[in-house]
Amino acid sequence: EICDSVRSRLVGKKLQSFGRVKTAVRHALEDSIEKLLRPKKGINVDVLKGVVDKRERQSGGMFRSAAENPRPYVVVMVGINGVGKSTSLAKIAYYLKSSGCRPLIAACDTFRSGAVEQLNVHAKCLDVPLFHRGYAKDPSA
Repeated sequence: EICDSVRSRLVGKKLQSFGRVKTAVRHALEDSIEKLLRPKKGINVDVLKGVVDKRERQSGGMFRSAAENPRPYVVVMVGINGVGKSTSLAKIAYYLKSSGCRPLIAACDTFRSGAVEQLNVHAKCLDVPLFHRGYAKDPSA
């Protein structure tokens, strides 16, 4: 599909005076990939909501009854730097709090500068408690 899209964008295309074939092909390829990855109108791209909805159906309502079944649940956010773990954590904490649960955020990234402060900002905005031991500590202690 990508090859056909690139071909249709390049067939009959004239290069400008100092244009390079490599640049034209690269732009056509980038446009084709972007078009392929861009969600179509009306398609739900909220991945978290889709996962929660699917789990809700599979579990027979366990997620919705978490507020009614007061026991500890643990959600672990793992990923490489810069992928949005803290932001996603804040969204999950907001969802849980608005569902009647009492989330607690535990700061385990004790090495990255600003990690605890970033979680502290989210925790304060959400009025959710934050557990942390500071920096250069064993996160599992």
